[in-house]
Amino acid sequence: MKEVEVIGYSRQAQINVFLNRIRYRMPHFHNVLEMSLSLDESSDWTILGQNQRIRPGDIVLLNPNQLHEIYAPHEACLNLYIQFPPSLFTHTVPAMVDIHFDKTIIRPEDGPYYENLRDLILAFSILYVQKEETYPFSAISLFYLIMDQLIQHIDHRFLSPEEAYKQKTEADRISRLMDFIQDGYTLPIRLQDFAEAEGLSLSYTSRFIKEKTNKTFQHLVKEYRLIRAQNLLITGKYSLTDLAYLAGFSDLRYMRETFMELLGTTPEAYALSPDEKSRLPSNQATDSFSIEQKLSNEEAIRYLKPLLPKDKDKLKKILETYLMPYSQNEG
Repeated sequence: MKEVEVIGYSRQAQINVFLNRIRYRMPHFHNVLEMSLSLDESSDWTILGQNQRIRPGDIVLLNPNQLHEIYAPHEACLNLYIQFPPSLFTHTVPAMVDIHFDKTIIRPEDGPYYENLRDLILAFSILYVQKEETYPFSAISLFYLIMDQLIQHIDHRFLSPEEAYKQKTEADRISRLMDFIQDGYTLPIRLQDFAEAEGLSLSYTSRFIKEKTNKTFQHLVKEYRLIRAQNLLITGKYSLTDLAYLAGFSDLRYMRETFMELLGTTPEAYALSPDEKSRLPSNQATDSFSIEQKLSNEEAIRYLKPLLPKDKDKLKKILETYLMPYSQNEG
C-alpha cells in the first residue's frame, strides 16, 4: 500500500504533529483523522474529486480514508498537520470512533469559533513539538479542547457499519490503483489490466477513477511519470534521454510535451530553475508520489512561536470560556 499513509506514532497519545512544505502530493489518504492548518502559500487541494483553493489560515479537516491531493501552483506551501486515529477515543468517548465530519474546510470568515480553534491548534502543537515536561497533560488537555470545538461547531454524523465498510472498500481500491501505477509506470500500462485484476468492467473502473480523483487513469500515470522525472532532475545525475526512460516516458519528446502540458516549462528550464522552494527534494527516496520536505522540530518551533496570540492572556480567556458555564451553575 504505497500511497496509503499508514500513520505510526512515536509519541504518547497516538498523535502526530509536524510541519511539512509541499510542492505536490499525488492522490492519497490516511487511516487517521487529520487537521491541517495552512501557514503561508495558497494551494489547490482535490478532496474526493472536488477542487478547493486553500488559503493561508484555512484549516482542512479530513476523515480517515478520505482521498486528497495537494498542489502548490506558485511556491511550495507550508502546512501544520495534526494526525490521530479515531481509536484514540475508544475508552473515553466510544461514539467518536465512527465520527465523520461533513465540513472539510474551516475558514477565518466562518465565525468567532475559528480563531479559538486556530489558537488552540497552535498552542497544542508548540507544546507537542517542544517535548516540554508538561506535555502529557497540558498538551492533551488542549487537544481535547480542540476536539470539543470541532464537535460544537462542525456538522458531523456517525457512520453506520455499512457506510464504514463502503468507504474502506473504495479506499483500498484506490490504494491498489496507486500501487498498480507505481509498479508499472515504466511499462505500457493499461487500465484494462487493472480492471481485470479488480474483477470490474472497464467502463465502471474508468468512471470510478474519474469520480474519486477527478482525473483519468492516463492522466494519473502521466503525473506520476512527471513527478519521477522532477525528482530525478533534482539529483543532476542523468542525461535527459536516460531520465526520460527511467521516468517511464517512451522518449524525450513525450517527456518534453508532458512538462509543457503540466508545468508550462521544459525539462531543461526546470532543471535550471532558481526557485528552490518549488523544487523541494523528496523525503521518500527515488520512488515517490510527492515533492515535499518535512521540517525538524526545531524549525517547527521557530516558525510556530511567532504565530501565537500576542495577547498572552488570550488562551487563558479561551479556557475561562469553557469553565464559565460551570462557575455560573455553582453561583
